[in-house]
Amino acid sequence: MFNVTMQNGFLYYTLGLLALAAGLAGYDFWRDTARQWIPSRSVLVECSECNGVFLSERQGAVLRCPRCQTVCSRKHT
Repeated sequence: MFNVTMQNGFLYYTLGLLALAAGLAGYDFWRDTARQWIPSRSVLVECSECNGVFLSERQGAVLRCPRCQTVCSRKHT
């Protein structure tokens, strides 16, 4: 069927590994750019007690200041 010599086999194996590495690097680059998170004012929380500003989780029901543990509300601007 196909006659593959030892030298050609190593060449094909090396090229396959390089193609796999390039594909994984491309996927990782695409994933990083597609899921880039840019903080906005909608996720910033300001504590009324200590005036600390921190990032909140998007689905967080109860927001507590990490510095003084006071319950805070999200700023809607």
